[in-house]
Amino acid sequence: MAEHERRRAPRHRTIRRIVRFGWWDGPKYHRKHAHIRNLSRVGVLLICKFPPPAAGTEVWLTLACGTPEPWHRARVVETSSLGVDYWETRLAFSDPFPDYQFQSAVTGAVSPRPGPWALDPPPRPS
Repeated sequence: MAEHERRRAPRHRTIRRIVRFGWWDGPKYHRKHAHIRNLSRVGVLLICKFPPPAAGTEVWLTLACGTPEPWHRARVVETSSLGVDYWETRLAFSDPFPDYQFQSAVTGAVSPRPGPWALDPPPRPS
């Protein structure tokens, strides 16, 4: 965490940096991998090698690690191009990121609570 960080939910660098990131587009589910630039309890900044969905889109995210992890719902807040084939994507979580997964991402510790939905697409938005 940066020394000058004044946010209510400070950003952290992570040890586990790869996530599965997906969204529904009508009947089709898109699943990609992205890299975490920083993570807080309320959001995440990703670096993507694919055009991300538009701001306002409901998306799903899970840590990509050795054990299945649950999906977390988020909304795309903002996207920006970093040049050819790279995008920065800011997401806001619908609920605070769970402590055990936050610690797993930040410290690299294996999560003790594998989730049931990591390998399946998450539910479609209502």
